[in-house]
Amino acid sequence: QAWRVDKMPAGRTLLNHFLQRKPQLRPVLLPLFDSLLARVEGKSYEDIIASPGDWAAALLKTMDLLQTDGIIARYDDAILAQAAGTPEDEPLQHPGVAASVETVRRLTAPAGRSYACVAGMAGPGKLARQLFPNGEIEAATRSVKKHYMAVAESCLKAQPDMLLLFEQTGGTD
Repeated sequence: QAWRVDKMPAGRTLLNHFLQRKPQLRPVLLPLFDSLLARVEGKSYEDIIASPGDWAAALLKTMDLLQTDGIIARYDDAILAQAAGTPEDEPLQHPGVAASVETVRRLTAPAGRSYACVAGMAGPGKLARQLFPNGEIEAATRSVKKHYMAVAESCLKAQPDMLLLFEQTGGTD
């Protein structure tokens, strides 16, 4: 069946088909906007991600500008590292983590939304390497496990279409 451009499936549908391994006429376009947000909004990236309203609006604006299929709301690695250093029962109280979760919640809240919303965060190994650069990776990963799982679970409660983990191997994401 040939698709007309005006009948192309929406981003969320494309992502769901991709995840279910259904054939598609084109790939899902979900770029990372992190460094681009500051240019589009004319503010620093740090200022944007400090406010869930500003962050969600900037992601939506950039998605519309570039006509992508959706958004990747990537939790800042430095914020995750700071939250991992809080007492065990407090990583979700970190302002940056709270802002990240609220941003994803705002992006997934609209009823009938057609765009894909993917939450992204550093994988546990990457976070462990960041916090313990000279440490043994298994022990370091175990040390961040409770904090990491609390943040990941809070992210998933915001109901993104997918949680994407950015892991580090050989010095790169």
